[in-house]
Amino acid sequence: TTNYGNYSSNNDNAKKQKGDKAEQCVYNWLINRYGKSKVKWFAKESDTGHYDIRYEKEENKWVYVEVKTYSNNMFYLSKDEKKFAEKNKSKYEIFFVKISSDKKCENTQIYFEENIDFTDTTIFSLVPNKYEVYYKIKVQQNLGTNKLPNGNL
Repeated sequence: TTNYGNYSSNNDNAKKQKGDKAEQCVYNWLINRYGKSKVKWFAKESDTGHYDIRYEKEENKWVYVEVKTYSNNMFYLSKDEKKFAEKNKSKYEIFFVKISSDKKCENTQIYFEENIDFTDTTIFSLVPNKYEVYYKIKVQQNLGTNKLPNGNL
């Protein structure tokens, strides 16, 4: 385990396991409802998409599913996931999953939201939690070397 301040690589592993379990539960639910041939678990095969599962809701009408575990009515959404949801609004759903303490899908709570509109503030409140900062260094004094007074870089 690597620890950096409040960060631990175990946190990432635990989140990944929880997310995989949530996807498994939603996948099982969709298969029970629509049949295995109409449900594709995309995220199990590739981590490059902006959705986790897709299913054929009606003849030739595929729906993209993002699976989110949540607590305190909050979940994380990447910028690319948000863009994908906005672009595919009429065929995009978010399944909210609260894993049961026994980690069994049959005891897990699953809710879903259709026609996602992140601008609807009666449902969603988006809060930026990470910034990418670009800057230009303003040279005020040339220190002459890149070593600190104690000789370390």
